[in-house]
Amino acid sequence: MGGAIFLDPSEEEEERQASSLQVAMMPQFGEITKMSQLGVSELKTVTDMTSQCLAGCIEVHKVMRQHFLDRAAAQQKTAAEKASS
Repeated sequence: MGGAIFLDPSEEEEERQASSLQVAMMPQFGEITKMSQLGVSELKTVTDMTSQCLAGCIEVHKVMRQHFLDRAAAQQKTAAEKASS
């Protein structure tokens, strides 16, 4: 699609792509746990795709981590309120 790089592409975008890259990582350890590429791309494009995927993984990790911390805090607060009633 015109050399554009998409994170989490729509079905239509996936159907029109020349290549794709999937990356899974453990941000807390800075380790890539899975990486797979389909199709053919120039090295610069694969490097750019990898960088964007890793940045996306890190952002998703931050959001998920904060969600679970907030949820745990809310559950502790509710438990403490029940115990003091």
